[in-house]
Amino acid sequence: MEEVIRVLSLKFSDQVAYLTKIGLLSENNKNDDLVNIDEIALQFEDYYCAYRSFKAIDDNHKVIMELLSAIDKIFERKSLPGNSKFWTIYGLKNDDEWDLIRKLSKKCLSFMDKI
Repeated sequence: MEEVIRVLSLKFSDQVAYLTKIGLLSENNKNDDLVNIDEIALQFEDYYCAYRSFKAIDDNHKVIMELLSAIDKIFERKSLPGNSKFWTIYGLKNDDEWDLIRKLSKKCLSFMDKI
């Protein structure tokens, strides 16, 4: 889970480098604003589904769960019709919600470091 959160916390250029590393982007399409980058959210969702089944054992875990839930709610909201630009390189770079996800992820990592 921590690795997925770390990717979400990265600045835009580092997220593009990650997406290139995992093969979602290539030299040919990494500057294409319309390339779909939803793999980041799919990875998050895979881990979040498992993680939320655990009971919070202390205040740090409770805060982590609240932060993860906030990220999940953004992804759920952006999965509704009319938000396709959010799931593109353009959205990753320009949408304020991605900046909020980065901030929430950084905060989440700071609490994960305390465990």
